[in-house]
Amino acid sequence: MAIWPLTEVSHSRSCCRNLLPKLNYPTIFCNTLTVDADGMITDYHIRQRDGKRHAIEAFNSLGFRTFAAGDSYNDLSMIKNAHYGTLFCPPQRIIDEHPELAVARSYEDLRAAIEGNLFTAAQQSRSV
Repeated sequence: MAIWPLTEVSHSRSCCRNLLPKLNYPTIFCNTLTVDADGMITDYHIRQRDGKRHAIEAFNSLGFRTFAAGDSYNDLSMIKNAHYGTLFCPPQRIIDEHPELAVARSYEDLRAAIEGNLFTAAQQSRSV
């Protein structure tokens, strides 16, 4: 058996392979999967329950400006606790249930949301 990292950005390795270079390889935190000799997932190990929210709260408490993006229900508490957040290519049902959240429908939209919120806020705080 092997233990493989599973990013909290996505549950799809191919998505991460495409997404991370477009975001300039940000730091990510991982859960793990147990994979058998045939490559089948046999178990998963979550580091902490609601770990995404806890990570955002910890970064906020350290004085970081935070941005969160996700596509599913398990991302909502993280997005809502970040200074800035957006849904990224979510199912229509989540968009309908959470109209208060911004939606990025492409990598370009996601990058624009990050740059438009975090970088603008950083520039404003330096000029004060």
